[in-house]
Amino acid sequence: MNRFCVTIGWVAMGSMVLVACGEPEVVAPSEVATEGVSSGEELETPTDDPRVLAGGTFADLVSAARALDGRSDARTYGCLLRPPMAGRGWVLEGEVAVSVRPLPEPPISVTAGLDTRGSSVRGLSRWGQRGSGQLTLLAFTPTPPTRGLEAVVFVAAEGTRIRLIGQDVSAEYARAVPNDQVGAALGALQVRSAWVTADAGMALSEVAELLRTVHVPVAFAVPLPDGVTLPPAPTTTAATDLCPDGLTPPAGEAAIPVADVVEALQPFRDSAGECLAAGSVESAAGGRIEVSFHVGPDGAVSQACAMADATGSEPVRACVLEALRSVRFPAPDPAGTVAFALPVQLAPANDPAPHPLCADDE
Repeated sequence: MNRFCVTIGWVAMGSMVLVACGEPEVVAPSEVATEGVSSGEELETPTDDPRVLAGGTFADLVSAARALDGRSDARTYGCLLRPPMAGRGWVLEGEVAVSVRPLPEPPISVTAGLDTRGSSVRGLSRWGQRGSGQLTLLAFTPTPPTRGLEAVVFVAAEGTRIRLIGQDVSAEYARAVPNDQVGAALGALQVRSAWVTADAGMALSEVAELLRTVHVPVAFAVPLPDGVTLPPAPTTTAATDLCPDGLTPPAGEAAIPVADVVEALQPFRDSAGECLAAGSVESAAGGRIEVSFHVGPDGAVSQACAMADATGSEPVRACVLEALRSVRFPAPDPAGTVAFALPVQLAPANDPAPHPLCADDE
């Protein structure tokens, strides 16, 4: 599951650690077109379980993801795809995390026109859009938030190709790569994760052969059909809530006991834990925000700004500061204004990435 957490550190003259987690939301395009699906290997496994695929092709995998979208029956096996066993077909064990609804059908040829669309692609996951290019991939299983390099692996009848999200890839990898060498190629490119897509009729046994060579987190994806319009990426506004030197210290000897400050910040822990969802896919990797704020005589936050922001996201920073401004503290005693410095560490939950293929003991 894609989740994120907030850790709050030192406050005024005391210390504490508060942690909370949340989840991002799905975006939707204006429309999604569909394309025909070719037939592939068939598995007769009649079942009412939508996680059990009707057949053995990539199109069957996408159909299962579409049927599971919105359900709350996430498995905890720690893997994405289970190969056929004892009279049962392929099983989609991993969480479904669609980035666009309805999830499009995979094309008959996932590499058709790929060479004419440049050597970089754009990725869209629940974390948002990343990279640029004429071709957009839509993840439908969770992707790890990362600032590292991500690859897209196109498994096709014409041969497997590799592209990078937001960066050009050398001709050596843009050409067809044997399935048993894809893992080595991703290692040479030093990617942090890989998105895997395939022809609609591509046998999952072929996809599994490739996945066994891959040693980075994997997400399944489909191309965005031509002509579909996505919401524009968030625009960057002038930073008006940054204060590198902090707020001017107030005069007087007003104070609030540290224990009372810790208790008052409990709601902030929960609300700030949702703020990574307000940013871009890059900021979803988290970071530390150093906050300076004043509490006035009535216990309300009178001023708040960020001395430093490692997330690099104005929407995330604004969300954190707005959450802090909503906190009510006990009135200072003696009366007056109290200054605080608060480091807030935002980070994705440290959930291990699921294995692409389930082992027999999972």
